[in-house]
Amino acid sequence: RLGCNDQVRGQTQMMSRFLLLTCFFLIVASQSTCPTAPSSPQDRRLDKSRLTVGEFNAEWLFYEQYRDCPGTGCPWSDQQMALKHLSNIASVIKQLNVDILLLVEIEDCNVLTMLLDQIGDPSYRHYLLKGTDTATGQNVAIITRIDPSVNLARSSARVEYPVAGSKCGGKVVGTASVSKHLYTTFNIDGLDKPLVLIGAHFLAFPLESERCSQREAQATVIQQIAQTEARAKDYHYIIAGDLNDYDGSFLDTAGDVPISRVLQILKSDGANKTVMTNAMGTLDRSERWSSWYDQNNNCAITPNERTLIDHILLSSSLMPRFINAAIPHDVFGPICDILYSDHWPTLVTLRT
Repeated sequence: RLGCNDQVRGQTQMMSRFLLLTCFFLIVASQSTCPTAPSSPQDRRLDKSRLTVGEFNAEWLFYEQYRDCPGTGCPWSDQQMALKHLSNIASVIKQLNVDILLLVEIEDCNVLTMLLDQIGDPSYRHYLLKGTDTATGQNVAIITRIDPSVNLARSSARVEYPVAGSKCGGKVVGTASVSKHLYTTFNIDGLDKPLVLIGAHFLAFPLESERCSQREAQATVIQQIAQTEARAKDYHYIIAGDLNDYDGSFLDTAGDVPISRVLQILKSDGANKTVMTNAMGTLDRSERWSSWYDQNNNCAITPNERTLIDHILLSSSLMPRFINAAIPHDVFGPICDILYSDHWPTLVTLRT
């Protein structure tokens, strides 16, 4: 039987190991900066006959203190929990074998450095351009096996809402920007022209009328980026992200119907012509869910709790190259372990 001294010694050793791990990550973080596009971009895919692009809301991937996260402002009460969460997210990404992954709810490049260290795949690089969401400190980022050919960029444009043709309801008017988004261009081996990737994280609450109006304005900003950066140049392009809304052209697992025109705006050419396809619509309806909200807190998943609010939209020029789409629900849960995420990755594979 252990005596008091033995128990104290064991607890001290455990604490020492945690402190050493914490110090290691702090050293890594202090040395990390946000990379820019290299002068000679590389394509580090092992199989260059196909390209897999994904999106994943990693749910508050934070480590260093920003306001109350870790703490009372997010699910991670302290840095030890935040590290466990980061390790779990790394284990999920390892299973995906994705070439370009848009990540949502990221703190900064320091946490991305820690994430790549946990993943342990030397083919990945990380890129992030900080947004303007000072309330949460969340950003969107990319980890990729293919370097961008230009630096990440974002738009400061604001659009008045309600937009023309809106049916959101409500009487609130104003302007909205997209505080969390990025765009960049890739020259990819096997593609006949450059590929523009636009990533975004829109405002939450799909069925709230004011948020509906604001998201339609946000969608208009992103659609304008697609016009100037991709369509006007005749480039391939992808719009991906946690768009916090439903696609009215098909039903998700829960049968959700949007009150907004967010996806319709994003898929349009700025007028009335649809020029993009939502790859998630190619899945069986039973697979069309990317987020689980346990409404009754019973830790049991029911169909009405599974919604599709994460999307990957492909330009018409990419559809002849389309192989398949996936939402790999088997990478974890659904479980009540909050140390993973409340979202699942969305993936698209293209022929190159």
